[in-house]
Formats: sequence, structure tokens, C-alpha cells
Amino acid sequence: MTKYMKLAWLALALMTADTAATQTYNGTAFTLAPPSGVGPGQFINGNGDAATFSTVDNEIDSWWGLGIKSQCCSNYVGYGIVFDARAGSIYTQGNVGIGTTTPGLYPLFVKNSGHWQLLNLQNPSTSPGAAVIQFDRSAATANPAVWTVGYSDYNAGDWPLGFTVMDATSGSNLTRLLINASGNVGIGTTSPQYKLSVNGTIQAKEVLVNTGWADYVFQPNYRVRPLAEVAAFIKANHHLPDIPSESEVKENGVSLGDMQAKLLAKIEELTLQMIQLDKKNRALAKKVAQLKGR
Repeated sequence: MTKYMKLAWLALALMTADTAATQTYNGTAFTLAPPSGVGPGQFINGNGDAATFSTVDNEIDSWWGLGIKSQCCSNYVGYGIVFDARAGSIYTQGNVGIGTTTPGLYPLFVKNSGHWQLLNLQNPSTSPGAAVIQFDRSAATANPAVWTVGYSDYNAGDWPLGFTVMDATSGSNLTRLLINASGNVGIGTTSPQYKLSVNGTIQAKEVLVNTGWADYVFQPNYRVRPLAEVAAFIKANHHLPDIPSESEVKENGVSLGDMQAKLLAKIEELTLQMIQLDKKNRALAKKVAQLKGR
């Protein structure tokens, strides 16, 4: 260790341009201090199976350091790296901690005591492509998988945020969820045309729809079609008035909120027609009773 420390000290001495700097060696540590005693200085320490290099500025009470620990009787190096906690610390013992010296079992542990983002990843390239984070275990013999999240140029000028997973059967990477530049969300589709586009079946306990309703049927100026007119329309078109045909639904789909309102309008029209029929039946029954009483 002493041999390596002397080589490090020699390199440090050659790199400094300040010939008036104070240089000292006590057998285990080298110190390079500015001539005025003020400002940053370098410190190299070799003690036992550890070696550290640090820069200390006593004037502002700040430092950073690099530590290497070699285990006994092996060539293992790279045991630990630590920076001043005020600038964010990095510690490695197989695992990496940023902002913490105790990453635990996590290969990468990032900690931030403030309220800003923990991680900022940037692709500075001006060429088209993608900027993604990918978790890959496609080489696994059992249940291989790839999971990706990030931006991708599906269409020119459109940079959606997509979540991609690998299909274990085909081995292809498939986009399962996507948010495009317009804020539309696609599940099972990469070209959502609405705020939520789903290529598949949706199961829900409840769906709340806020839309217009059919109370206009009960307004005095609303015209209720006579049943004879409705019958003629059905015979000619094979569907109810104001209700889309089967071919229209297959081509364009239906709006659930709008369709519910239209179906309610038909129920309300039927109710008004039944009320009218009831009035006619009562009037007929009254006339029949009068005729019987003669």
C-alpha cells in the first residue's frame, strides 16, 4: 500500500502548478495545502487496507472524497466511494446509493430530502428516435420479460409516452398503454382518437356519465309521433325514429351517454302515448256506460 501511496503522492505533486504549496508526508498520509492556508487542499491517506483521496476547503467547510478498500489477500478493489452529503453522497459496495450511504439490497437507491424530482434522464441527441427507460430480463429461461416506459416517435412530430412489455409467446415488444401529445390515452392501441380509447373489453362496477338528458319530451311544444306514424317509419326503415340503424352502429359506434338519453326519450314518448290511450279508453268507457244506461 505504501508503494502505491508514494506513486499517488508523486502524481499529485507533479499535477500541482503551485510550487509554493505546502507538501507534507507523515508515513501514511500526504497533504497538499495552499501557501496561504486558505482555500481548497488535497489529502491522500493510506492506512492498512484502505486508501482515500479527498479535497477539503476549510474556509467554506466543504469536502469531497474518494475511498477505495482492498480486502485482505485478494485483488478486490472498489469497495466504497463517498462524497460530501451536502452535495449528495454516493456509496457503493456492489449497490449504489445516491443521497444515502445505506442503499441496502437495492442495486440503485436514490434519495432526496427536498421536494424536487429524484431523477432527471435526458437524451441530448437531435436525431429522431426514442428516450426510454427499459427493464430487461429477456435472457431469462423462464418467464422472460421486457418492460419499457418513455417517449417514442410513433408519428412525426408526435412524442407519446408509452408503456411497452414483451409478449412471452411471440417475443415481441408490445405497447400496452400510450399517452399521445394530445393527452389521449390508448389501451391496446397506439393511435387513440379520444381521451380514452380501449381496444378490448372493459369491466367496471359503475360508469358515471354527465351529459344531456331527455326531459325535453315533456315540454308542451314537443311533438309525440302518433303510433300510426311510428309504425309506418318502422316498416320503411326497420328501426325506431331517432335511433341509429344497425349498419350505422357497426360503422360509427354509439355514444353511451347519448344513446341512454335517446332510449329514455323513447320510454317517455311511450309513456305519453299510453297516457293519451288511457284518456281515450276512459272516454270510450264513459260513452259505452252512457249508451247502456239508455
